[in-house]
Amino acid sequence: MKIQFSEIINTDYPERLILTLKVASDRFSFSLYDPIVDGSFVYCEIPTERDSDTFSSFKQFFFDNPFLASSFRKVYVLNGSYEFTFVPELLYREEDIESLFDFNISHSIGKILSQKLRQPSVVTLHRMPEEIYQFLNRSFSNARFVHQLSPLIVYFQDKNKTINASQFIVNLNNKRLDILCFSKGNFVLGNSFEISKVQDAVYYILFAWKQLKLDQTKDFIYVAGNKHEKPVLMKEIQAYIHNIIPVNIPPIAHFSGVDTQSIPIDFLSLTLCEL
Repeated sequence: MKIQFSEIINTDYPERLILTLKVASDRFSFSLYDPIVDGSFVYCEIPTERDSDTFSSFKQFFFDNPFLASSFRKVYVLNGSYEFTFVPELLYREEDIESLFDFNISHSIGKILSQKLRQPSVVTLHRMPEEIYQFLNRSFSNARFVHQLSPLIVYFQDKNKTINASQFIVNLNNKRLDILCFSKGNFVLGNSFEISKVQDAVYYILFAWKQLKLDQTKDFIYVAGNKHEKPVLMKEIQAYIHNIIPVNIPPIAHFSGVDTQSIPIDFLSLTLCEL
């Protein structure tokens, strides 16, 4: 499959472009934009070919589109793995990465990656299948491997920091639920769950809310997700939590003319934060 890029993106100058590739178990997807050209943001989900797995389909897509092997200004790889954990920066030592990871995540084969976040002062550890990591590391020059929760954490870190209440952020995207929690700007919780229906998301949200002992009348829940799933989830939880706020990415030049409600928020927040 070959892709036709938007006319507003000048593929003759890839060194001006920022590419973000997301690796997930059910699909690969990517975005591309020129940070100095308004409305240049392009998002694409890579279809999985019949009788093929997602990684094999991505490799075929990559070879069908030689432009993806260009030397871009920046390349981010968003890792959608459910195998991740957070370590306070004060406790992190690179030589202990495997023991720190295996302490929280059951042992399995793969490449353990680390990423230091400026705010909050934590290190995100996440695992990617070795074969996928090696291919992407060879194919993209100076790629930055980022877990998909990292841009969300950075984006929401300073939101409403002065409010004397906790902020509980949920992101519902297809079969995945992400949950973050902040208290007065401090990072409290980050987790992800596989779900099959919205009611599963409601269960995990209310369970985490109860475990964190949040207040149903004073604390806030922010709901992100695509435009079809978000209103359904908000309707389901409004009977339990009073302060429900939909998350909408503020309009910026990159997204001019783009339906941001149809683009995963990890792509949008990474564009704004550029970790």
